[in-house]
Amino acid sequence: MIDAIQAMHKIIGIRKSTGNMEIVVDPGLTAAVVECVLRGREDDNGNVVEKTKVVKDQHNKLNVFTIQDAFKSLTKPLSEVLNRSCQECGDIDPRLWSVAATFYSEMKDLKKALACRRHHCVVLVKQTGWQRDQEKLSVVRASVARLVNTCRDTISTEKEEIQSIARWLRAVNMQVVSELCSNPDAKALKSLVEDVTLLVR
Repeated sequence: MIDAIQAMHKIIGIRKSTGNMEIVVDPGLTAAVVECVLRGREDDNGNVVEKTKVVKDQHNKLNVFTIQDAFKSLTKPLSEVLNRSCQECGDIDPRLWSVAATFYSEMKDLKKALACRRHHCVVLVKQTGWQRDQEKLSVVRASVARLVNTCRDTISTEKEEIQSIARWLRAVNMQVVSELCSNPDAKALKSLVEDVTLLVR
């Protein structure tokens, strides 16, 4: 698994050294690595296992490393390559931000998860014509829904950031063209914006 993480770093390095902006870290493979590491930390019941120790003798302690310990040791290097991947390639493929958000949510780092969810939405609404395109609007609505859910989870600690998000989402919602205002996704987006606005009052 560490080989996969190192390969991601190498891909980014090649991208920078060649100047070829079409070279990106694949979000599907990234998601698979994240899933493998997150699930690898768990026992058969889905619980994250704490590292175990056994006494070798009365003078020395021997650490006994389980398979879960091995996967847990990968969370820091995985976090580093996710951050680098998003910064370097996230504007090209916004799905990387979504993968990173899932990782940080599972790691209980909700502040970073919130930032990644917001970045994901920002990149999507930078795409030309999303507010006039049914398919793109649906993708934006789904992304905003995940962002708002994370806002609900972090309101007690990140209220100022969520207030900023609420203002930004109101501006985003106003971009939807009148022809699509009766569309189910447009209505759902409007409802989500209202929800997050009420959240910070």
